[in-house]
Amino acid sequence: MIFHSRTRAGSNRIVLLLGFGLALALQGCGAREADFFKDPEGINRSAKPQVIMKGSDVILDGKLIQRYQTRPAELVPLIGRDITEQKDSDAYWDTTGIQIHATNDNVTRGAPVLIHRVVIWLGQENDINPAKRRSCNEDELREHQESIHERIQSITQNDLKHGWGERTEEKEQLRNEQCSKPGKKPEHAFSGYLEVDGMPIGPNMTLAEIQAGRKKKGLFPLIENSSPQLYTAPKSNTGPFADQTWIFDVMTGDKGRVVDQRLKAISIP
Repeated sequence: MIFHSRTRAGSNRIVLLLGFGLALALQGCGAREADFFKDPEGINRSAKPQVIMKGSDVILDGKLIQRYQTRPAELVPLIGRDITEQKDSDAYWDTTGIQIHATNDNVTRGAPVLIHRVVIWLGQENDINPAKRRSCNEDELREHQESIHERIQSITQNDLKHGWGERTEEKEQLRNEQCSKPGKKPEHAFSGYLEVDGMPIGPNMTLAEIQAGRKKKGLFPLIENSSPQLYTAPKSNTGPFADQTWIFDVMTGDKGRVVDQRLKAISIP
């Protein structure tokens, strides 16, 4: 009996240890699974506005926007303005990073104005409008002054090399050169929550990260369209029809080799 009781106690200890080990293993698997499916960096699911893209449909804070069907007036209670006029559309774009273009089809007489295009800008691009140029910040001003110094030195060296007279007026113009930079459009990039075909999309995502996320979701990979800046989300693995156009900022290295692609905007169409 004594031997039997010891055996039972030992068995109990083994069972407890096995159970503890199994619990740790399951906890580890759960942690790995959580890491595997965690949202991309910069995602805030409670951020506003919330944009859900499903194919070519857009849901903005719960309101369904369908191309060639939704009228601008339907969005007024939601966004607080009528984006029929381009200046109002641009103002909303600058404020939110959401570009909504509305027009008629320019063919049918008396055709209603409808939403034709929606673009979510997670990044910005330079605005070539001279009126939008801005003053340099401290770092940009320092770089500008260094550039002026280098250009003046180059003028002086050329004057000495060729025996030219000193170009005082040209140097003075350089010293008085104002530092300014192009403005950005939109003025504010999108900072809400964006989800495309069930996949959360964060700012500054690489093409590789997006392709990996689409693979996990069982979506077709994005297909390059005419350049490394433009990709489309195909409706099938044979294409060519697509629901969305994905726009990237591209960094190139030697001989134009693409070394980095960062998401800038997603457009429907």
